[in-house]
Amino acid sequence: MGIEMLVYIIQAAMLIAAILLPLWITRGLSVLFPGVDRKSVKAVLMILFLILSVLVSAAYFLPAGFFQKWFRRIGYFWMVAEAGLFSGMILSRILAEVIRRKRRIPVKTVLKSRFGPASVLLVIGLMTAFVIYGSWNASSNIQVTSYNVEADESFGADGEMRVVLVADQHFGYNAGCALAEKMVEKINSLDADLVIFAGDLFDNQYDAVEDPERLASILAGIQSRYGIYSCFGNHDVEDNLVFGFSFNKGIQLTDPRYEEFFKKAGIEGLADETVPVGEAFYLTGRRDYSQTGNASGTRLAPSELTDGLDQSRLILCIDHEPPKNRKAAAEIEAAGIDILLSGHTHNGQVLPGNLPMKFIGFNSYGYKVLGGLQSFTTSGVGAFGPYMRVGTKSEVMLIDIHGTAS
Repeated sequence: MGIEMLVYIIQAAMLIAAILLPLWITRGLSVLFPGVDRKSVKAVLMILFLILSVLVSAAYFLPAGFFQKWFRRIGYFWMVAEAGLFSGMILSRILAEVIRRKRRIPVKTVLKSRFGPASVLLVIGLMTAFVIYGSWNASSNIQVTSYNVEADESFGADGEMRVVLVADQHFGYNAGCALAEKMVEKINSLDADLVIFAGDLFDNQYDAVEDPERLASILAGIQSRYGIYSCFGNHDVEDNLVFGFSFNKGIQLTDPRYEEFFKKAGIEGLADETVPVGEAFYLTGRRDYSQTGNASGTRLAPSELTDGLDQSRLILCIDHEPPKNRKAAAEIEAAGIDILLSGHTHNGQVLPGNLPMKFIGFNSYGYKVLGGLQSFTTSGVGAFGPYMRVGTKSEVMLIDIHGTAS
């Protein structure tokens, strides 16, 4: 099944739901408000729901700017709300059928009883709370997750290092300077030796970033002993997405403006590069697995990035997407990499998307060990698509590494 077909299926499903939901809502509420079941009311709701359902697709045809930003913001919020309302409608109908069979009465009688308006109001209330909480949790509730780990390798004068890992800010139509200020304040409170950005600083469109100069200035305020380093993620390329899917069949290149932004923000971007950090340790940054950002569409193997390094020193690697499986993780471990720092998954971002995450990939979230490799995957600071987090957290990951003094 092609990408275009997936987009068409999602859009068709949203349009069908936009037609069915007003029928369910007006029929249920008509028990309390008899006039709400009129055709005119149904028509107004249908038109409103249909408009909301096409906002994300319509944004694809708009230039980056005010209207595209708000079409996407509102459209993605509605996408989540509509999915919840439609699920609630299905569940309420199933429950009505159970009541009908138990009491041996027509299902219309069940729906015209107190059950009808109660089920509609309950579902609407729950989804309203879901969206409000999810929005607050994503934008105003950055949390710190801490790990203490041991390393056999030497690094630094005292063999102690505090690493702060962040990822997936998705600066663009959703997030901007307000989120950056909260994140920087949280990072600076942790007294970091090293700050790592594990990709997806942007959201595919540089022109969607509001006031990039101010944003770069805010990020430049991050304080650390060894500096700020980053790899590039699959969204750090210029593209125009619909429901998270790209219609571009060619290779997307990293926009030079992204690289220039990194310099202004004091972030050293690593794209298949390894650098010694002082005389303390090595740091390597990989190109993204799915969007390499270069013309060849390929990236170096882990062994190529660590070839010739002093394996007695600590080697950290930034790779936006965590290993797809144990075999891929074993390849990284065999290259002598000690600490792997990733993001990308958002830990599923919105319930129920977080539930299957621990069964996907080698380390879709948190901390995992394979031989001499210690893998860390953060759920990220920002959000993609609907600016919401339910069942997951907007996260700054703090990693205290205890090793041997060099």
